[in-house]
Amino acid sequence: MVHAGYLTIKAKLGFDEYVLRIVNGEVKQDLIQILKRIFSLDDCNVYEMFEMIQEGKIKEFEEAYQEILFNYPSYFDLKDENSYHVLMLGLCIIVSDSYEIMSNQEKGYGRADIYLKSKKGQRDIVIEMKYAENDKEDCLLASADKAMTQILDKHYGDDAIKIGIGNHQKKARITWKM
Repeated sequence: MVHAGYLTIKAKLGFDEYVLRIVNGEVKQDLIQILKRIFSLDDCNVYEMFEMIQEGKIKEFEEAYQEILFNYPSYFDLKDENSYHVLMLGLCIIVSDSYEIMSNQEKGYGRADIYLKSKKGQRDIVIEMKYAENDKEDCLLASADKAMTQILDKHYGDDAIKIGIGNHQKKARITWKM
C-alpha cells in the first residue's frame, strides 16, 4: 500500500519497522468503506463496541469481538498475534473520528499494540493482543492476563482503559482494567 501511494512512511522504528500514515482523508474514507464491506459492518456496530468499553461493558464487547472472529475472517488468516492486531486496527480505523490511533508506538517503557487517544474527552484505551497456544479457556485467559501484565508493567497508559486480549483461531478472551 506504500508503493501504491495509499500509505506514507511517517517514521522508521528499526531495520524493518515503520510507522505508517494514511495519505489523506479521501483514501482514509475509501479504506474504511473497504473494511466495512469485508466485515459487513456498519458504523453503528463498531461505534457501539467502543462505547461498550467506555461504559465498562467489557463482557458485551468481548461477545461482539468474538462474533466478528467467528463470522468474518478465516481461521487460516488468524495465524499469529499480528493477524489479530491488524484485524483490531481495522476496527479502530472505523472510529478514527473519535480516537487518534497509535499502533506499535512507544508508550511508557515499550510499545503498546494499539493506543486509542480520545478526541472527544472520553478515556483513552490501550489494547494489547497475545496469541494463545490453543483455544482452551484457561490458555486464552492466561494469554489475556499476560497482555494485561505487559500493559501494567510497561505503563502503556496509566489513566487509560486497559484491554488485554488472548486470541487463538476463532476464540478470544478479554481481561480489562478501568
